[in-house]
Amino acid sequence: MKKILRQILIFVSFGLILSLAVFAQEQDKNFFWKAESGQAKVYILGSIHLANDDLYPLDSRIEKAFDEADKLVVEINFNNLDQFHAGNKFMQAGLYTDGDSFANHTSREVYELAGERFKKLGSNVNAFSSFKPWFLSVFLLQVELANRGLTAEKGIDLHFLAKARGKKEVLALETVDYQLDIFTGMTDRQQELLLFSTLKDIDTLEEKLNKMLRAYKSGDAKTLEDMIFRCANEYPETKPVFDRLYTKRNIEMAEKIDTYFKTNNIYFVIVGAGHLVGKDGIISLLREKGYKLDQL
Repeated sequence: MKKILRQILIFVSFGLILSLAVFAQEQDKNFFWKAESGQAKVYILGSIHLANDDLYPLDSRIEKAFDEADKLVVEINFNNLDQFHAGNKFMQAGLYTDGDSFANHTSREVYELAGERFKKLGSNVNAFSSFKPWFLSVFLLQVELANRGLTAEKGIDLHFLAKARGKKEVLALETVDYQLDIFTGMTDRQQELLLFSTLKDIDTLEEKLNKMLRAYKSGDAKTLEDMIFRCANEYPETKPVFDRLYTKRNIEMAEKIDTYFKTNNIYFVIVGAGHLVGKDGIISLLREKGYKLDQL
């Protein structure tokens, strides 16, 4: 149970939608950008949060940039976090404590879809009835990825956090409480839509991961954007969910990254790849501020 809690915490904290398995070595383009302003230099790497051993070694240009940097910037600094305590906080926030059930907060269609999914996992949906829809969404997607051998321990974020320990200053763009508020602040309808989108995508997860991987390996931000936000485009009612998961956070993270250009330091920033794409992505937002970002 401790391992599951830790996996869920890392999975939630580092992003919900994009988790890929393999990264090709020495590609012409990576999901990796560089910008300079005055004496400051900022590298921005799109993260693969859950991965396997095939991820490594990374492109040498990425590793060299990390070695050059003074500071590592991540969404959450897990080096200074009691992960089990934080994982418990997420789990408790995802539970109904008054005998309520998620069946009372979703449509019959979504409830039956969830039942079918748990049946395929060899379990019964009733065993998880006390969990809120947003937590079930995260849990089910994390289980499916774990069943494919993808773990947070092999992800890019923890790879560089381990390398930075005791050697580089680590900065965080967000806090656990902030990310928890993203989910706990959702309405019942938003939670239902999040669970619905997860359940609809799980059966074709393998195919989607492979397609995302090809786009990621070639630095194809447009294809990756189309895939990540496909649900929002097909089901416009889900847009508020994506705004909570991406748009609002992108704006706030871009504002923090903007302050780095006012210093004399070199930063190596890691954020979920989904936060970098689209007109509301961090790359576009920084370009709107006048910075020239080159994709490496």
